[in-house]
Amino acid sequence: MNKHVSGIRLVIALKELWISNRILVYSFPLIILFCFAIYYLWPGGIFYEKWFNPKAFSTKEAWSKALLATYTTQRVFILFIIPIYLVICTKPLLDRLNKSERTNLTPITRLERTLGLTLFVIGITCLGVACFTLYDHVIVAWFNKLYYEEAIRYLEAQGDLYPNISRQTVLFPIQINILGIAFMMILLLLPLYFLSLVFFRKNSVILFLGLLVIIMITLAFFLRWLFAHETSHISIPIQGVFPLTLTILLLASYWYLAMATFYHKLKEKEI
Repeated sequence: MNKHVSGIRLVIALKELWISNRILVYSFPLIILFCFAIYYLWPGGIFYEKWFNPKAFSTKEAWSKALLATYTTQRVFILFIIPIYLVICTKPLLDRLNKSERTNLTPITRLERTLGLTLFVIGITCLGVACFTLYDHVIVAWFNKLYYEEAIRYLEAQGDLYPNISRQTVLFPIQINILGIAFMMILLLLPLYFLSLVFFRKNSVILFLGLLVIIMITLAFFLRWLFAHETSHISIPIQGVFPLTLTILLLASYWYLAMATFYHKLKEKEI
């Protein structure tokens, strides 16, 4: 088979993924919005009590105090819906590549399959993060319009001449650096997920989660040991250009090696 990447065949591979998942892709923004609604309207939360049990905050001061004392950065966990969606979208194709002879007889090469999958999951991840960012900023703007002046007046009434509202409250969106870290974490987990499906034919998702837990525990113990044995003579810098460059190189190497392993594992099935 042709070992070179053909743009036409790559487009066909992407179109194959799109056709089989277009309903899921169209519904993705709505699912993320629904997750926001669940987060803010969860029973017991301050917004649930505010809107469905007005007696819980009988005065504006009580509501402002509760609002400023409640940290809502946990809404970043809504981004966990992205890897779940990626698994739902890609697992049928990966199962066919792993088991179906008919799929392996198609003229699309494994390199084009790998590139197509990579572009598809990056696109879905970007869509999810973009929708999350848009909804987060719109909701924060709405809450600021409703409650920001009340919060400022409450702080001034408490004697705070220079009111400073925490960025972890609902009056501020999730910071870009946190979203960037979440985006990178999702992309770094994808090669492990791909590899788990081609190496483990049965219970691949469960084995992937087990492998992920083992890696996290190993990293935690390694970092703990590393900092415990750091001496005054050997200092490990964690900030600056060199550590950042080294981190980027290590992550890029990991991504390349993992995806190359996935490609070669698929190539073994190529006829």
